[in-house]
Amino acid sequence: RPTAMLTLDGALIGRFWPPERIVAGMRTSRWVRDQLIKGAQKVLLKGRKNGTLGMNVTPADVAQDLMRFEQDSLVRVEIEAAGCWILDTILHGVRKTQLMGWNGAIASLDISENCTGERFRCEWLPEGLRGCNRLSRLSLRDDSITDSSMHRLAPPLSTRTNLTVLNLSHNLICDDGADLLASAISNMSRLFHLDVGSNDIGDEGISSLFEALQNCQSLAMLELSFNDFGSDGLGLLTNTTLTTLDLSGNSIGSQAMERLQPLLSANSSLSHLDLGMCELESHGAEAVAKGLGRATSLRRLELPSNNIGDRGLLFLESLLSSSCRNLVYLDLSDNAIGPRGAAAFANSLPQCPVLSHLDLSNNCLQGGGVAHLAVGIRACQKLTRLDLSQNDVDDMGGKTLLDAVLCCEKVECLELCENDLGDQTASELAHRLRRNGNSKLSRVNLCANRITSKGADALAEMLAAWTEFGLPTTLKSLNLENNCLDQAAKSRLHEVQGSVVVSTRNFSQ
Repeated sequence: RPTAMLTLDGALIGRFWPPERIVAGMRTSRWVRDQLIKGAQKVLLKGRKNGTLGMNVTPADVAQDLMRFEQDSLVRVEIEAAGCWILDTILHGVRKTQLMGWNGAIASLDISENCTGERFRCEWLPEGLRGCNRLSRLSLRDDSITDSSMHRLAPPLSTRTNLTVLNLSHNLICDDGADLLASAISNMSRLFHLDVGSNDIGDEGISSLFEALQNCQSLAMLELSFNDFGSDGLGLLTNTTLTTLDLSGNSIGSQAMERLQPLLSANSSLSHLDLGMCELESHGAEAVAKGLGRATSLRRLELPSNNIGDRGLLFLESLLSSSCRNLVYLDLSDNAIGPRGAAAFANSLPQCPVLSHLDLSNNCLQGGGVAHLAVGIRACQKLTRLDLSQNDVDDMGGKTLLDAVLCCEKVECLELCENDLGDQTASELAHRLRRNGNSKLSRVNLCANRITSKGADALAEMLAAWTEFGLPTTLKSLNLENNCLDQAAKSRLHEVQGSVVVSTRNFSQ
């Protein structure tokens, strides 16, 4: 079936079908452009973010191309116009009756970042939605949609029962708007992915949404991050088909996690759980561990900034040891974890054979905790990114850590900023990288430590050797900002940096 593509800036129009490809610009004769449009059954309409109209192109020109598509031939139209501010101007050049003729073929509509919620831009959308019988994907992310906007959008939205993906994140929806949205999605039995993160929905609005979602038996991805709800209403969320659940940035609290525990237990196919900044503490971590006991499909677990402490990590250690063999991404940053918790956690790492991303930054591991952790890290042969920034790690801990990290040949990114690392660690890193030809390290961040010119000289010698002898290296970035380097040491590093980007700036307090 012929497929046509039209860019909203009027610069390009093309028609593609195997094995031919024909593309024409705005200067192409109208006859050629008409031939490209004629008989097209699938249309992709693309707009560039902050795009402008091409030279000598008017909104009417683009609107005219839009209307030349034969409506009877169209079977699928996809519109990708996130951040494309000229969309509204173009649509003003299209008669509403003609625009409505497209609706029956529109399957995907992305008009995010277009201030659609503003009154003068929201006039055409409600009317247009009523005729979009085939619409399955709708994105209005970051569109200034308010409760007032929802009064206009909700009625036509409720008729779009075939929607599978709905994105209303980063808007200004409060409880009243959430109530209207709930009434609309209660008819969407095929809804697969709902994202209303970064709004201002409180307990009342979230309760309405959870009740409505009970009718969405195909719901797999639910994103509600950074709203304004707490523990009320959590018991109303009963879906058992979830693979992704994001409740981060809400004041759920440790006691309320007991209400979520049955939900986590019922969703054995859950692969991504984000409860960051939810005030869980150790009691909440215990509920998470119990709830995920059967989640053998879990691949991504995010629990940053919850103050779970060593006690909370002990509960998670039992989970990681028994049910997380498929875990790829783990974020436990900013959780007041100390050496005792690190010791228990290290014992569970060999049970996570495919772990590739581990973030324990902004904790209290110190040298003793890192020494325990290093033992477990050696078993993580798939690890590619490790973040231990802000952990008060000294040179002894740094040496132990480098021993372990360089045993994991896939590690590409090592974040160690804002610790207590000095020249010994810098010299050890230079020595190891010169000897270890199998290292995949491409980014090392040592900013805001206490490395002086002595450590910088060791790193400069390493860089000079790579440059002089043309030795292969994977290192692309070395961050030494906010250390104790004098100007001469900085100059030496930059003279021999070669293909490695070396940062040595000091920022004022």
